[in-house]
Amino acid sequence: YDKTILERPRVTVISKVDSLAGEEIETITNQDALNGFRNYLKLKKTNYFEISSAFRVGISDLLDKIIEILSSVKKTEI
Repeated sequence: YDKTILERPRVTVISKVDSLAGEEIETITNQDALNGFRNYLKLKKTNYFEISSAFRVGISDLLDKIIEILSSVKKTEI
């Protein structure tokens, strides 16, 4: 583990958002867990993307962000 990895650009992604609705685990629904995670990320001021590969939702925005990050870093930083 290299501590400098924390200084590198990163992208936070919530995947499979299409499969979260309606399922229940114990007493908390997946939607409640998702909302809690969203709130946590907002509290930490972490930008994130929500995607569904099955329905191609959010993929373009995610790819645009990855391209933006990769074009702004040196090859040695990747």
